[in-house]
Amino acid sequence: MLEDVLGWTVVLIASIVMHFGNFPWLDPLMALGVTLFILWNVFRSLRRVARIFLQSNPEDLDLDALESELRLMNSVEDVHDVHAWSLDGKYHVLSLHVVISQIPDQETQVQLKNQIREQTRKMGIDHATIEIELPSEACVLGNC
Repeated sequence: MLEDVLGWTVVLIASIVMHFGNFPWLDPLMALGVTLFILWNVFRSLRRVARIFLQSNPEDLDLDALESELRLMNSVEDVHDVHAWSLDGKYHVLSLHVVISQIPDQETQVQLKNQIREQTRKMGIDHATIEIELPSEACVLGNC
């Protein structure tokens, strides 16, 4: 919408200037300027869209800081297989594996997951999928 307003403003200014003076080159020059402005915004938007389509880490999310914060929690030994992506540039999703030090009962496990979800919300993540593992349990993924 900003491009439309800019285009109409440029046409108005160019027509007023060309009415009072002989500047035939002004119209193509201003059209080129508006075109370059539009192309600049297209490429900027295309870069953001490509990052979303390729499911890259959101730019405003520090995964190392998140992992450090989670490792400081009680009974958390390790955090690995951390993946974050954005669905639309604003709604961030996270999946991770958390290795805990002891076998928890169901209530303790739910409390730990809620603590982790609360910490991830503070870091800007809207949805977190958490897999809890024990130290003796082998991660099913090869690169854990």
